[in-house]
Amino acid sequence: MHGRYAAGRQRANIPAKWLISEKSFREAGFCWYIWRLQAGGHRTLQVATRNCFGIQTRLCRSLAGERLVLIEAIKTGLPRAALALRRTVFFTALGAIALAVPVTHAQATKEQAALSAPETGDDASVSVPLALSKRDAELYEQIFAVQEQGRWKDADNLISRLSDDLLMGHVLAQRYLHPTAYRSRYKELKDWLALYADHPQAPRIYKLALQRRGSASYPKKPVGGYVNGAGYDYEDIRPYHHKSTKSLSSAQRSRVSVLKRRIRQRIGDGWPTGALQVLEAQETKRLFDAYELDESRTSIASGYYYFGKPDLALRHAAEAAKRSGKYLPQAHWTAGLTAWRLGKMDQAHSHFIALTKNKYASSWTRSAGAFWAARIDLAAGRFVEADKLLQMAAEYPRSFYGLLALRSLGRDDVFDWDSLALDENRANKLKLDPHGRRALALIQIGNRDEAERELRKAAASDDDKLRRAVLSLADNANFASLTMRLGGYIAQKTGEVIVNALYPVPPWAPEGGYEVDRALIYALMRQESGFNAEARSHAGARGLMQLMPATASYIGNTRYRGEKRAELYEPEINLSLGQKYVDHLLGQDGVDNGFLQLMAAYNGGIGNLGRWQKALKDNEDPLYFIESIPSRETRLFIERVMANLWMYRSRLGQDSPSLDRLAAGQWPVYQSQDLGGTGDSGLTAER
Repeated sequence: MHGRYAAGRQRANIPAKWLISEKSFREAGFCWYIWRLQAGGHRTLQVATRNCFGIQTRLCRSLAGERLVLIEAIKTGLPRAALALRRTVFFTALGAIALAVPVTHAQATKEQAALSAPETGDDASVSVPLALSKRDAELYEQIFAVQEQGRWKDADNLISRLSDDLLMGHVLAQRYLHPTAYRSRYKELKDWLALYADHPQAPRIYKLALQRRGSASYPKKPVGGYVNGAGYDYEDIRPYHHKSTKSLSSAQRSRVSVLKRRIRQRIGDGWPTGALQVLEAQETKRLFDAYELDESRTSIASGYYYFGKPDLALRHAAEAAKRSGKYLPQAHWTAGLTAWRLGKMDQAHSHFIALTKNKYASSWTRSAGAFWAARIDLAAGRFVEADKLLQMAAEYPRSFYGLLALRSLGRDDVFDWDSLALDENRANKLKLDPHGRRALALIQIGNRDEAERELRKAAASDDDKLRRAVLSLADNANFASLTMRLGGYIAQKTGEVIVNALYPVPPWAPEGGYEVDRALIYALMRQESGFNAEARSHAGARGLMQLMPATASYIGNTRYRGEKRAELYEPEINLSLGQKYVDHLLGQDGVDNGFLQLMAAYNGGIGNLGRWQKALKDNEDPLYFIESIPSRETRLFIERVMANLWMYRSRLGQDSPSLDRLAAGQWPVYQSQDLGGTGDSGLTAER
């Protein structure tokens, strides 16, 4: 279906004038085939084709005048029909197409748009359609550039030459909201709202208009509807929502909240026995109902488990599971793990099996229960039972244990990575929608930020066909955060899982290219920020890879303080520092190139990793190591990022040796898969 394949020993000459900078190539942000070639001296080069039939070809990181030998091709996200590529056609076209070197982001995106006109032929999909004539696109590009500099007369002169006013709302919004060079009048703002209240800038314009209204009549209000949020992966979590069976006064309910908080605090402080004292107090027994007692007892059992008291953990977890396990899947999970640790495999098995049937457990938890029960059956020689349980775990194929189950069963890749086809019907749907048409125009001139805002407006529509057209465009144009956000929304609303949407390929690359595998960096980005370049945590972590300023300063040998912290929101800078940090951690004592250790150190810190390893030094089971880390956040982080990694390995057509090793009960280690051991930058990434 996809992946690597030999492509013969064809040859082609690449003139210097056809070269395109790697940065501009990546900023254009579309789906490509990456062709690996060799030139004299065995230097690894790359050629990328946007259209697999050889009609539209772009070159990246080539060397002038060298004879190239095609070694292999790796699919990175084009429609399945594109696999009908005829190699002879590719090389014929390669010798016929010339490209100029783009020098700016806007020029690069504009050039891409010019190469992306709708096609005809066997492939039903079309490239990103154009909304503007070439002349108007050039004019709009110049208008936005001169207005950014506050050159209003020059802008007005260019505006007078336009034949299509499609983007005039955006042009005037840029002018009226300029931070320094223009002070807008109320009449201008009111007139703008009368015409463009559906634009993404309308709330800001409206707020400014109210400030300058005086005694004049009110302006038109903005048109609502906007899909907020960054990448979100839907997970079918169906927790039990409990309402106390006790008849309590308001003061008593407040006291219940205080007692629950005290129990949680003592567990968090590493004192589960202190939490148990609160639970067994007469006041608590009088105010808590049976479920609330077992809920707190389960938390205490987890505390005992993670702080090395397995006997007490099993006693309390089993007690809670017996009474309230139907509503408390965590009680069965803790009891199962603790029984496993104590060698009580039959008891562990029964608790894991109970998880697989629990309707209040998430898909990840049900898959985990089935996989751990299968491990017990395999060890006992009950292979038929183990196979059934692995099949059950594999019913949740994107989960950590679901992916392990698939690999244990030896099943082939079950994911369909065909691009969300931007077919003619969807393209027309976008052209007929005001937001969609403006978004196409903004993409054409390289204004991706405003294009994404228009797409978020369009996606808020109740029209499902329009929403899917937006998703298709977002995926094909590499709006990673929006693509993932809409993929999660559709999964939540309809149950349909569109893996392309949930695992998008982002348009950015580190400064200087990738030196750590793309799949790993994508996996971390997906978990850390949902591909939101502006993400910031409560702790102050910033950007795509959620870097703390202190960490960035240490890794980058530059102080990211004050205003300089804003640089951490720049994708290329953030990814460059992030991959350096990953590379740094991989070489640390205690990590030693290990994937699980890397994830634990990245999330929990290298110091905590050392403490956890010391506490678990006698255990050689990598899965048990994960599930015994005291930090719930770190446990979830490891499993989420590893699952992301394996999904991106699949999307990029790469092998997953870490999945093979972990499924076999071995510790996974980092082994570069990008282009046979070299990153996209051409630098060696093998360790």
